[in-house]
Amino acid sequence: YTQDENYNVTERYTITAPQLTVKSPNTKFQAGTFVGDIYVEANGFTLEDAVVEGNVYFASEEYQSSAKITEGSNVTGTVEVE
Repeated sequence: YTQDENYNVTERYTITAPQLTVKSPNTKFQAGTFVGDIYVEANGFTLEDAVVEGNVYFASEEYQSSAKITEGSNVTGTVEVE
């Protein structure tokens, strides 16, 4: 995304891929759209004001419980431990 000098989001972008695997702790996907499935293999994943047009799969209960999907974010598919 892009923002102005007051940190207001001025433009949002879409990333399209069959899947995205998150392996870095505290990864944040913010103010955009991901089209595909996200596989989370680390603690602290955050969706911040973002859309996932697909599913979010966590490799463990620990990763899911440490994740945060903020108000204003949306996952069109399922969010589950796989």
